[in-house]
Amino acid sequence: MKTVLIPIHDGTVTKNLLRTDFFTTLKTAPDTQIVLLLASGDVASYEAEFAIVGKVIVETAYVYNKADKVELIFSSFFKHSIPTMFMKIRQVDWYWNKGKYGLYFGSSLLRFLGQFRFWQQFLRIVNALEPIDPKVKAVYEKWHPDIVFAPTMVSRVEVALMRLAQKDKKVVIGMAKSFDNLTSKAYLRIHPDYLIVPNQTGVQEAVSLYHYPKEQIRVTGIPQYDVYATAGCIEERTAFFEKVNLNPNKKTILYAPAGDWMNDTDHEVLAEILKWTEDDRLPNAQVLLRLHPAYESKTESLAGHPNLYVERPGKHFGTLKGYQFDASDVKHLASSLYHADVVINTGSTIMVESCVFDTPVVTLGFDGYTKRGYWQSVMRYYAREHLVPVINTGGVPIAKSFEELQNLITTYIANPELHKEERKKAAFVVCGEIDGKAGERTANVVLEALGTITTSN
Repeated sequence: MKTVLIPIHDGTVTKNLLRTDFFTTLKTAPDTQIVLLLASGDVASYEAEFAIVGKVIVETAYVYNKADKVELIFSSFFKHSIPTMFMKIRQVDWYWNKGKYGLYFGSSLLRFLGQFRFWQQFLRIVNALEPIDPKVKAVYEKWHPDIVFAPTMVSRVEVALMRLAQKDKKVVIGMAKSFDNLTSKAYLRIHPDYLIVPNQTGVQEAVSLYHYPKEQIRVTGIPQYDVYATAGCIEERTAFFEKVNLNPNKKTILYAPAGDWMNDTDHEVLAEILKWTEDDRLPNAQVLLRLHPAYESKTESLAGHPNLYVERPGKHFGTLKGYQFDASDVKHLASSLYHADVVINTGSTIMVESCVFDTPVVTLGFDGYTKRGYWQSVMRYYAREHLVPVINTGGVPIAKSFEELQNLITTYIANPELHKEERKKAAFVVCGEIDGKAGERTANVVLEALGTITTSN
């Protein structure tokens, strides 16, 4: 019996993999057992949904604790060595904008060094010196897996398990969790035997940033978007609007803030849009406010306006970040995007999903009523590497003032076909073909690896 160990870092991994054809395909592999190692969530619900006697085991023996100081130092060292504009923006936010100039220059030096092969080799030597929590070792030794599948390559437990597997000469498969991970979070301190990326941009990033061998990269698409290619993923219009307590005969603006940590003037913009729905500037219009499941937003304070419905999607366990999405949540998101006339956001993934449904989308490039310099403004987000190809398609215009925002909303409501081809290009740049088979392709990478394994436990 061959064993595949999959650490489940958060609810997003559950949604992206376990509730897609990745898991459906993988659990049918002969002579193979899957061990799901939970970081959080209701263990009993995981066992009820995913466990199969003798086939799929939910590991409950290890309780994830907060990282200690040594682990934080190591993770910070690698994170700041990511040689991208995305990381520069973060360093400016974390240090320069807070007057921590010494930390900014020190972290910038790491970012500069991160582009060189010699530094990457040095970091891998350093990585081997990081202590591994004895409890993680115990889990690894308990199951002695043939494959460690790392769905994010970011969490400290995933990194530790990857190290243990490589030392044990077992197969390591790493996956970029999202289309921004290689430029923002997942410094490849360990080169897995297989690297799964969603698109061709991911291939270029892995090769150019981390000198990862191109022949070991597998492009699969985005498994959690497979549902968008299936019949029945959209709720009937009248039923959907009844559920969100809005009028199906009105034009609907879906406002999707990423959270105050990213744009703390969303509430000013939304308040202005609501004023427009009260006068002739946006007649016969209403707003569905979809809060981010994991982050606070001051837009929530606007609840109670007659033209506004507020929702926070997902099922939460204790804290906002402890959330899960099940099939009904995914269907609701798809329906929200499909039935909306215009989507408003600030540089978040939902802009891509809007393009998948060919729904006009506007992203914010101004800071409410406040005038800010570039390095404090939301405009800086559009220089991040993962968004540049999307913006360059022309499918996602940036509104740089209230006037531009109003004009774009009005124009798209009057002519929803405008920029249709550009939206199609934007979706393809990130997702490739949305054919419903990304989960299967991702699982096939594991099956490919299983086929190369000649020993068993």
